Amino acid sequence: MMRSLRWLCWLPLAVVSAEPVAGPLAENEWSENELNDVLGQNVSHASLCREGGCWPATWILGGQKCGTTSVWSWLTRNHNVCGAVVPPKKPAWFEKETHFWDSDWVSHVSHLAPADAARQFTALYPASKLKECPNGFHEATPANIRSAEAPRLLRAALPAPFRSELRFIAVLREPIARDLSAYNHQTQLGVSWCSACRNATYATYETYARCRLETKTTKTSCMQGLDVGFYEAQLRRWATAFSRRQILVLEFGWLIANEADAGRRIAAFLRFPALRAAATFPHSNAAVNISRDNSKAPPHVTIRCHDAAGDVDL
Repeated sequence: MMRSLRWLCWLPLAVVSAEPVAGPLAENEWSENELNDVLGQNVSHASLCREGGCWPATWILGGQKCGTTSVWSWLTRNHNVCGAVVPPKKPAWFEKETHFWDSDWVSHVSHLAPADAARQFTALYPASKLKECPNGFHEATPANIRSAEAPRLLRAALPAPFRSELRFIAVLREPIARDLSAYNHQTQLGVSWCSACRNATYATYETYARCRLETKTTKTSCMQGLDVGFYEAQLRRWATAFSRRQILVLEFGWLIANEADAGRRIAAFLRFPALRAAATFPHSNAAVNISRDNSKAPPHVTIRCHDAAGDVDL
């Protein structure tokens, strides 16, 4: 996973100069003046609606455990953006992440005609809610960024005139730190995202990582957890389906260290009015708050070097 860190030369998108940014997609970058032209274009969110349902103009692609919930909450609280309507029997987090296009639903969506997929998805964002959502809707399924089919399926379902109006934000984190955060999240909640390593989840991070590496070629493997940090291939898929100019890439460490600047740049990229005062990003999953159960062990904060090296060899 460490190999994907070479994408950090591409981050953050909004920090640009007159010269193209060096990196894998440098040929698709643009000058500061061109970027300003893109940011200056407004969108009528009502124009993204058909048959009573609307398309979210704002998409937080992920990645998982990289701050997507924080960005989602910041946008919801400060910029009057709305999530999906939660259907009966769906959990409350469905408002943030519908999992409509990612691998959890892809077998369902891939069997739908694009028009049917569009109708089912936009029904979750009724035009009648726009009165309370002046900046439209947003979707923030963290798995979208790593889904192999989501970019293609979404593009196929979108009416062609709408494609250029969407904006995508990807928040990336150093892959090992991201994986450690995911491990802590599982242990604090008492769940396991890897059935093959369920017992190892509640031991140590080293034991858990070793189990996943040992099972990566089996039918019960936990590659879902190992490939989350492969950012290069993930971003290429989205940049192929949509214009590179529509994708804002932020690095987790930069985001939390430069909250005021990040907030200004995100709002400008999404074509939202600037806030009168800086608003901090909520840290709802911070280590000190992740568990209210004092009986649980504190979060794992360090790992041995050879465990990180094992992930590099994937």
